[in-house]
Amino acid sequence: MKAVPSSQRMLAATVTVAGLVVVSGLALAEQRPSLNLYGSAGLIDMPSGESQPDGALTATTSHFGPISRSTLTFQISPRLSGSFRFLGIRDWNKNLPCFPGCTGTDQFTTYYDRSFDLKYQLLDESRYLPSVAIGLQDFVGTGVLAGEYIVATKHVTPDIKVTGGLGWGRLGSYGSIGSPLGVRPPLVAGSGGNFNYDQWFRGPAAPFGGVEWALNENWTFKAEYSSDSYSDEAGYRQTFKRKSPYNFGIEYQRGDSFRFGGYYMYGSEVGVAAHFLLNPKARPGGNLVVSAPTPIRPRPSRNADPDAWSTDWVTQNDAGQILRANLSKRLDDDGIEVRSISFDGRAAEVRIINNGTDAEAQVIGRTARAMARVMPASVEQFEIVPVVNGMAVSKVVVQRSDLEKYEFAVNGSEEIFNRTQIVSVGSAQNAAALDTETYPKFKWALSPYARLRLFDQNSPFKIGAGLQLSGRLEVTPGLIVSGKITKLVASNLDDRPPIPARTLQPVRSANYFYDSLGDPAIETLAVTYYHKLAPEIYGRISAGYLERMFGGVSTEVLWMPTNRRWAIGAEVNYVAQRSPDQRFGFNLPSAMYQTDGPGVETGPGSYKVLTGHVSGYYAFDRGYHAQLDVGRYLAGDVGATFSLKREFENGWKVGAFITKTNVPAAAFGSGSFDKGITLEVPFSVLLGKETREVRSTLIRPFGRDGGQRLEVDGRLYETVRGYRADGLSEQWGRFWK
Repeated sequence: MKAVPSSQRMLAATVTVAGLVVVSGLALAEQRPSLNLYGSAGLIDMPSGESQPDGALTATTSHFGPISRSTLTFQISPRLSGSFRFLGIRDWNKNLPCFPGCTGTDQFTTYYDRSFDLKYQLLDESRYLPSVAIGLQDFVGTGVLAGEYIVATKHVTPDIKVTGGLGWGRLGSYGSIGSPLGVRPPLVAGSGGNFNYDQWFRGPAAPFGGVEWALNENWTFKAEYSSDSYSDEAGYRQTFKRKSPYNFGIEYQRGDSFRFGGYYMYGSEVGVAAHFLLNPKARPGGNLVVSAPTPIRPRPSRNADPDAWSTDWVTQNDAGQILRANLSKRLDDDGIEVRSISFDGRAAEVRIINNGTDAEAQVIGRTARAMARVMPASVEQFEIVPVVNGMAVSKVVVQRSDLEKYEFAVNGSEEIFNRTQIVSVGSAQNAAALDTETYPKFKWALSPYARLRLFDQNSPFKIGAGLQLSGRLEVTPGLIVSGKITKLVASNLDDRPPIPARTLQPVRSANYFYDSLGDPAIETLAVTYYHKLAPEIYGRISAGYLERMFGGVSTEVLWMPTNRRWAIGAEVNYVAQRSPDQRFGFNLPSAMYQTDGPGVETGPGSYKVLTGHVSGYYAFDRGYHAQLDVGRYLAGDVGATFSLKREFENGWKVGAFITKTNVPAAAFGSGSFDKGITLEVPFSVLLGKETREVRSTLIRPFGRDGGQRLEVDGRLYETVRGYRADGLSEQWGRFWK
């Protein structure tokens, strides 16, 4: 442990105590907390006791000396945040002795590592108390950045706040005050990816702290005392010189979405950081540009116009066709297709297909408004049945008199929801007017295309960009033929990454061969049939080239009660691995089995596997969705995947998952088990106009073979859940939009 001069110990203790000082009578600032170089709420290199607003998503890239960090942080709940980080340290072996047979290139390699953090805010700042947080840094991984802390932050004026804390691990490596919670055992990293819980808050502890001064609404000055000695980077490996524990910085905030900082680090290095701040609760492009909703037309009173309330219209032979045509005219601009209509004198059922917006509640509201304009006055009950891939999902029952009463009420959305029934529905309908002209229907698109490969140890980021031609032919309701063809225009995906030794079939670790040989590629070409087996049971069967690496047959059944939060599903697949050129063959070249270490060097020429899962789903409050999948994966391993996702009213979805199977950590490779982060962004948020298109991104370590599921499109739960009770309630605020 490095000795610290007494003057520095005094300053560190002073700053730490200052962070806990209570200054009565001072107003609390309402600025969004700033971020540190780790991408977490903090000072410069140290954390703070604050947290970002609930749901905030931030991306940070920071650099000083040989160290670069790229971090994605999500405020999971008002108190809990999580971070995923990719670290690069240049010249990792520059000052170490050259091992036998090494080259000059080996001496200057860049060390890459991944890490996960968790931070929990114990206290919010109040008039007399600071905000207090506790955190785990790199708590599952190789432990290169591992540290723990407890930290407090308090405003002493509306523009100045002080922070003080106590750190362990690397955050307790400079200026230690002892080991108050016991000795820290050595870290056994192995392949990484394991929880190093036996180290948490043990070993030497050291104080850290600092001050942050908001000079105006754009500029902020920061100064801190760091308790990180960088013993490996600045000591053993000498990648930079740590001359001082003090760091200083100036930051510039541009609007609500970007912050940039420049720093003088550890008495020797210049640093920079850029923070991109997103709020999934808001729309970066502003509000959607949409057509105004159709106003509700109140009916005349029964006494004033008794003829308008007559039900004689029901006997008119072409009444159904006329009503369906009139509804279609009013809903066409909203991208809502009227599939069929049935009625009696008091109620009308309309089955619709949503082609226009990602807001299911808005679709129900627009349809109800159109019905209020078109339906005769005698029709009091509107029954709206959304149909997805030929399957009637639910029946939303709205009373017309409630629409007339609450259209302009302050709490109109809540009142309508409390009076609306959402019930299960069968497939059959005695339709008075059925659309017989739509099918078969075909649509296609030519769009930009990008494929990412992340964290493959040669480079943290590789990309191929080009064009994608996609097509979808709906032959009859529920019977769909679809496919995608891609062609890269520019790419560095043909740069071969290190391929470690393996004992499993290369179901994902061979993605380099699919990237380099599959251009152009038939990514998918499949036939899918959806069918409603019972009022609350759905079925799917898909056959063909189901994804870029596998083709075969996939079957699925889902039991999803309309008014429950849970659902249960089962999926069985029999698939063969496709040729890397992604044409029509299933022959696997021997080169696909060759690695940079000991292992199987030749393959069977083809690979077939029976795989499947039983899945449980649960929708919690506040948009949280949990899923547990138990079964057999593509490499033949058996285990389970747990995922947790948060969905926001405007369609953003942010989630994480972990998979553990019977593959030993040593056989799995770096990371020990599969894990990652998912991000789904609706194009409507980015473009400012209505569309159902979604951009999905998966952030995970370079492809491993254990714990890998078939990536088949159109799984049932996400296809239909938006129209059951919990799905509609999450975004019911858009009913009147």
